[in-house]
Amino acid sequence: MKRSHSMFSSSSSSSSSSSPRTEYDVFLSFRGEDTRNNFTSHLYAALCQKGIYTFLDDDKLESGKSISPELLKAIENSRCSVIVLSENYASSSWCLDELVKILECREAYKQIVLPIFYHVDPSHVRKQIGSFGEPFHRYEQDFSQKVQRWRNALTQVASLAGCALHDGNEAKFIQDFIVKVSNKLGVAQLNISEDLFGLDSRLEKLNVCVRTPSLDNVHFIGICGLGGIGKTTLAKAYYDWMSSQFEGCSFLTNVREVCEKKENGLVYLQNLLLSDILNDFPTKVGDIYKGMDMIRSRLRHKKVLVVLDDVNKFDQLKALAGKNNWFGSGSRIIVTTRDESLLLSTYIECKIYRVEKLNYSEGLRLFSHKAFKSTHPSKEYEKLSEQVIAYAGGLPLALEVLGSFLCGKNVNQWESALDRLKEYPNKEIMKVLQISFDGLEEPEKSIFLDIACFLNGFEKDNIIQIMDGCGFFPEIGIRILIDKSLLHVDIHDKVWMHDLLQEMGKEIVREKSRNEPGSCSRIWDYDDLCHVLEHNMGTKVEAIVCCFLEPKKLVCDFEAFSNMKKLRLLIIHNLVLEMRDGQTLNIEHLSKELRFLRWHEFPAKYLPSNFQGGGLVELKLWLSKHLWNNTIKQPLNNLKTIDISHSTNLRKFEDFGVVPNLEKLILVGCVNLLKIHPSITLLERLTILNLKACNSLQNLPTSIGGLKSLKILNLEGCVSLAYLPEDLGVVPYLEQLILEDCRNLVEIPLSIRLLERLIILNMKACIHLQNLPTSMGSLKCLKVLNLEGCVSLTNLPEDLGLLNSLEELNLKGISVEDRDLPSSIALLEKLKTLSCSGGRQWNNMMNIIVGKGLSSSAALFSLKKLELVSCGLGNGAFPENLGCLISLEHLNLSNNDFSHLPVSFNKLSKLRYIDLSYCRDLELLGPELPPGLECVLLDYCTSLDTFLDPLMEEQCSLGCSVTCMGCLKLARRQGSERTAFTLLKGHLQKLPGKRFDILLPGNEIPPWFTRPSCEPSINLQLDPNWCNSKWRGFALFSCFLIPSPILRCDVMIEGMGRGFGLTYEEDVVSAVGSSVDHLWLLYVPRDDIDAERQNNDCSQLKFSFTTKDLDGETEKYIRSCGVRLVYEQDIEDINPISSNRIEYPFGG
Repeated sequence: MKRSHSMFSSSSSSSSSSSPRTEYDVFLSFRGEDTRNNFTSHLYAALCQKGIYTFLDDDKLESGKSISPELLKAIENSRCSVIVLSENYASSSWCLDELVKILECREAYKQIVLPIFYHVDPSHVRKQIGSFGEPFHRYEQDFSQKVQRWRNALTQVASLAGCALHDGNEAKFIQDFIVKVSNKLGVAQLNISEDLFGLDSRLEKLNVCVRTPSLDNVHFIGICGLGGIGKTTLAKAYYDWMSSQFEGCSFLTNVREVCEKKENGLVYLQNLLLSDILNDFPTKVGDIYKGMDMIRSRLRHKKVLVVLDDVNKFDQLKALAGKNNWFGSGSRIIVTTRDESLLLSTYIECKIYRVEKLNYSEGLRLFSHKAFKSTHPSKEYEKLSEQVIAYAGGLPLALEVLGSFLCGKNVNQWESALDRLKEYPNKEIMKVLQISFDGLEEPEKSIFLDIACFLNGFEKDNIIQIMDGCGFFPEIGIRILIDKSLLHVDIHDKVWMHDLLQEMGKEIVREKSRNEPGSCSRIWDYDDLCHVLEHNMGTKVEAIVCCFLEPKKLVCDFEAFSNMKKLRLLIIHNLVLEMRDGQTLNIEHLSKELRFLRWHEFPAKYLPSNFQGGGLVELKLWLSKHLWNNTIKQPLNNLKTIDISHSTNLRKFEDFGVVPNLEKLILVGCVNLLKIHPSITLLERLTILNLKACNSLQNLPTSIGGLKSLKILNLEGCVSLAYLPEDLGVVPYLEQLILEDCRNLVEIPLSIRLLERLIILNMKACIHLQNLPTSMGSLKCLKVLNLEGCVSLTNLPEDLGLLNSLEELNLKGISVEDRDLPSSIALLEKLKTLSCSGGRQWNNMMNIIVGKGLSSSAALFSLKKLELVSCGLGNGAFPENLGCLISLEHLNLSNNDFSHLPVSFNKLSKLRYIDLSYCRDLELLGPELPPGLECVLLDYCTSLDTFLDPLMEEQCSLGCSVTCMGCLKLARRQGSERTAFTLLKGHLQKLPGKRFDILLPGNEIPPWFTRPSCEPSINLQLDPNWCNSKWRGFALFSCFLIPSPILRCDVMIEGMGRGFGLTYEEDVVSAVGSSVDHLWLLYVPRDDIDAERQNNDCSQLKFSFTTKDLDGETEKYIRSCGVRLVYEQDIEDINPISSNRIEYPFGG
């Protein structure tokens, strides 16, 4: 069964519901004796060749008196009618009846009508003269009732835009006309089999990729993705849809398989390509190079559509579609492949469409179609079906295979089958997926298997570090795996593979040792590790990575590791190994091939002096014993990273000469570490020295100038450290100096001015730091300077404004007086964030920021975020030229002393967020706010009584989220409901695609909400067509009590069974003793909901409100709640001034 629709029509078609079913693309109307055996027959053949399904009445009996019902039905069931108006057309009453019917369908069903004036003058048709007038003398007598309709029809059709053919080239005319017909049809009609769920949207995206502004150029398009994702299906659908637009077409299926199994497979494919496009091209090419020449010479002037399916090697592209000059203008060459790099290395320009996996709804429909012959599972199979959908991970191949396999089986058999899949993956699915793996080189296979077994979801840099240490060349290897659609990297730079690919990788490892874990190359399972260690096995083990969420214990003989001669990777977390019979662990049993050793709570007390770890690249032993207190005799030349963080017994770290190539030394939380040995200066390759939270560390070596490669020095929380090495400034590549919470640090060495590459200087909470160097302007690369909490700091360098690269400056809590603030701050032209607070009177700060008193070009033009909290700012603190802060987006002025804001605030055109909380003298707010604001915080502005007054229309243009917690005066004067709905309407009219909140005192149920409830949750039954194009989002409200001192209110929106789950929250900090009812109104736009969840499958939604106080989550504070689905018309219907009711006094 087929379903037909245009790709460009909306899901809710605008055509009449009584439109006939489309059966033909084109209906041909013609005068048989004029054109049947010449022009019309050629036109019909050309239309059919282009895949345009055309009705031609070969049995037309023109002597008949009336048109047959079958012919009338054919006209109605056609999308387009082509009328060949030849010399004797009007002499056939049959033809004229056809014409009348065609024009009726044009009027009723918007049918396309294309007239061809074949050797006739359109004016003769319009005026019914010449050969188009003579028959009407006879018709006046025989068909008096039809004559006027026929005349009107001829006049009307002659007025349509048509094509005239007189003495021109008929073949060229037909070729051009076919293009016009195709364009008029809205390209071709798309016929998608009803079991290809989700193909419509992917075809649209592919079409966007194929269509380019330069339509006349030759374009190459790659359809890429892992095996079974639907690349071939998509390409075939596009080919069937679009082939009529081209002069020639060829779909070469299974290119990889043909080349592998068929002798001279590429020559065979070349011949097939030529035959398809040149209509059974008789000449057979004998070798690849002649075939390439033949394709280039015979197709270079033809507009062709070629699909090369399942390409896996460069020579296949080279032989079949080597360059764009092989094909004519407007050609499209589509290649499906698992290996994206083939395309990018072959073609100078190639667009890539990466096929997306099916979303939940699409996957459920596909699986249900195969398993139940329906679009939904039956009730008893719903949970089991969800398990299958999760297992398949949106892979169409897996859904089809598993759906077909489970079809007709009972619940017990389903459960058994799903349990078996955990141990024995489906071979049909694995066979398709493994094709990509089998084509890899050995290093890439090793990387793939390590990621599948251990490292899926790890950060890319971490994987590269591990794989590089194992000698697998990961930079190029991971790139190859990504190109072959076996891996992808997310926005957080984590590496992932599809769940089924991961399962395939594990199965490849398991199948070699199904009954004997000791023969496995990789171990990740607790039971397998127990078996290997307890039975003293593991001769083939290369890697052990056992990381568990819950702690586990294993009693074994550590000598079992001595059999693992190939062990290169050992990572153990949350596993305690205890030795049998009171044995002590001897680390010498570990393999000399070991490259990475990561073991939390490593059981050995120390590394023996004869420790032979020459191949070791990383040693990460958190929570270890003494470990490094003995001298190691043999150098560890390959060791790049030592991380023994949180080793509480570590007191000193000596003899860095045994690790001459160390790059990272991480000793976080070694709370008893007293000193670092001076030999650390031998580490010329050290880039990271992290001593965070080593709170007993009193001194660093007096000289660290030998650390020529050091980039990061982290001393955060070294609370006993009083001084830094004087030659700190001669560390040439230092980029980050972290001194946060170094409470005893009194001064910074003057040499810091020499750190020309320093990017971050963080001295937050250095509470005894009294002075900075008088000059710091030479730090030309410095981007972040954090002095927050340096309460003893009384000066700032005068040349602060010379820090040309500074982007973030934090001065919160410093003790610099207003008069001592350097005016040069205004010269920081790249500064993006400035933060100040601390209770001092800094009324002059705003003047400094806008460059008052300096040149007109001085101001913080790049400033995006400004915080001036508790700075004593009064009404005179704001200069008139605030508008010069042209980039400002975020402004925090909370807890200041002004009663109003100046009008100059509305010049801050990019301001989106303003915090005025706890400005207790603030009385009114409204017209001075810039129109682009999205969020205003006014919590506990207790004097505020006017804010966007609903009764004053000139103040009500804003549509932004607002919190007015504790603003009782405002609520009493303006009314909570009216204020809330004024803002809601403004928001919906300006920004209907963004979330909106308002929180303010109130306890009335707004009548606009049609489904209120006095319970903390609502179950909402949905109309079958609720999720239509007019739906804009959800509007929700909750009335609740805000207890003292803290609360959070959440709302969870969840679909019943299927659909979506969203959580929204409002953090609330309540003033002590002010328990008051508040109204929270929330608008959730449809854009917040994943597109895949926006469908009418969901029949019921649940909206649940909860609150959280110091005792945890509770519903006891919820008074009432409500919900409304918002549609376009609702936005106009909101009437914020529906009543003058004031909804107080407040409940408490």
